[in-house]
Amino acid sequence: MRYNPIRSLGAHPCRPLPNAGQNPRIIEPLYLRNTSPTVSARLHKWWVKKTKAERISLAKKIPVAFAVVDLIAVVVDAKIRDVLLRRGGGKGKGGKEGGDDYAGGMAMLSPSQDPLFPFIYTSGRWLHRDKAQRALRRIDFQFQELCKKILSLCPDASHIMSYEKKEGGFNKVLIFLLNDGKKIVARLPTQVAGPSALTTNSESDDSRNPIGSEYIIMKHVEGVRLQERWSTMSGSQYTKCVQSVCMTMQQLAALEFPAYGSIYFENAPFESTLKVPLSKGFCIGTCCSTRYWNDSASETETGLTSSAGPWQDLAAYSSGLVANGYSKLPSSDIDTSRPSYFGTVKEHRKLLNAAQAILQSLIAQPQVQSALTPTLLHADLHARNIYVLNEDPTLIICLIDWQSSSIEPAFIYANDMPDFAVLPDPRTEEKSLDEATSDNEPPLSEQDIKMRKVASYCNQAYEICMKAFIRKLRVARSVDQSLVRPFQYSNTSWRDSATAVRQEFLDLAENWNDLGLIGECPYIPTKEELEIHRKAYKAFQHVQELKLVLIKLLRTDSDGWVPIDRWDEVRCAHKEVFNTALESAREEGSESTEVKVRELWPFDDWKL
Repeated sequence: MRYNPIRSLGAHPCRPLPNAGQNPRIIEPLYLRNTSPTVSARLHKWWVKKTKAERISLAKKIPVAFAVVDLIAVVVDAKIRDVLLRRGGGKGKGGKEGGDDYAGGMAMLSPSQDPLFPFIYTSGRWLHRDKAQRALRRIDFQFQELCKKILSLCPDASHIMSYEKKEGGFNKVLIFLLNDGKKIVARLPTQVAGPSALTTNSESDDSRNPIGSEYIIMKHVEGVRLQERWSTMSGSQYTKCVQSVCMTMQQLAALEFPAYGSIYFENAPFESTLKVPLSKGFCIGTCCSTRYWNDSASETETGLTSSAGPWQDLAAYSSGLVANGYSKLPSSDIDTSRPSYFGTVKEHRKLLNAAQAILQSLIAQPQVQSALTPTLLHADLHARNIYVLNEDPTLIICLIDWQSSSIEPAFIYANDMPDFAVLPDPRTEEKSLDEATSDNEPPLSEQDIKMRKVASYCNQAYEICMKAFIRKLRVARSVDQSLVRPFQYSNTSWRDSATAVRQEFLDLAENWNDLGLIGECPYIPTKEELEIHRKAYKAFQHVQELKLVLIKLLRTDSDGWVPIDRWDEVRCAHKEVFNTALESAREEGSESTEVKVRELWPFDDWKL
């Protein structure tokens, strides 16, 4: 098989980069979030030691647009400023906030004086589609009504002392401290969380309620996030912690299900024809996984998608994936801002036709048949969602954020990896604090080296536990990923690009016989199609390579998300990198090259 620089980095061409915001299965390794001193400070220290000639030389190392334009990694001063988003004044639909009187004659302490604080997204910003991303995570609701609801459920409390806000990629969480000492959690789903009335099924799944939003009210979880304790644990604790996580997975994997989809109460508000009976009081219905729904800023708003289950066999599951992919396509090519390698609507329709034939052929293969068992696992089993006992972080108290978990074929979950077990880049040499890892890399700190060793150790422990304790996944993990990826990405071509998905089909066709598959591969493109794809894939690869560089340099993810306290610093650095790349293009004297830089640059913040 030809060399693929995207896969060589441990990533996949369809969704090759870590993403904490939208796809719960795309992750940033935990060891990258436990480094010291700050990456920005080390980058700056490394950069200022370079002479002007060395900096120019570095610019020639990284291809951007058809290997002509070069990226210069410009690093600005690492001054981290505490900046909170402020978008105008006035009051949102939530009405009064801050020091208002909530059913007890006492003023409630607020973490912000901004009247919009409870409703807008303030935890970070995006280098790409920032306005749309924040708009999708804004929730206009009646804050005072929510406070009244909290108090009505807690008869021992007379008023709310204070509250704090936590924001993830899909939900807004408000933690209220009551005057009786208890903490109560209210979770409100954003537009990117999934289908309305299906994603939330608790206190209220109807946004027409007095609060004005779907919501869940829960007890506050005791303990601490594993993410917060990770860097302070001992060697033996890491092993025991990994084993505890795997034992939890074993319990889930042992469950048996009659269909693929999501679990609901049997009185769920949708047609009985979409319900597969489970146990008393429950059923399997429409899948709520975010991969089936069009609510991200990177996809065209086409309303609710169709064909999201439930499915009682793999043939129906496969047909549903293709139908779901069709439902995500707009009626015409309305988005002209996307690079050409994303493909036209016509190309996507042709690709989905091919996907139907490929999937129907794959489901008959013995390798796939051995790993199709309906399986339920936590879809986002990473350190931020695992609560442990502070005194003993090897003891798991609970897992949170089950929202996107669904019953899928075992091979879909087989190669998911918790962030604490992601294997470090093997090309990264472990050197001392004062040594550079290469001409193009800043030096690693002692903490960096330690956490990479921990990650490698945990990866080995995780692999051993998977093979020893979870037979269902052990069998599924033996299936070649070339057979799995068409199931994972056939319905995501509009999001991931036609070029990325087509490459998967080409790789499968190329290795069909080597994989021992029965019959012939149904995907046989023409020479003309292959030539068009070759050019498009070259552009796609350049974008992914550049994106990986920017992610590493700026400490962001594939959507360009940045914590709010680093926003000014990172935004400034990103614009300097872009401007330097543009200057390099101009020096080449080619106007078309400069146009390509603008077209293929992965983040659009440079336009603002």
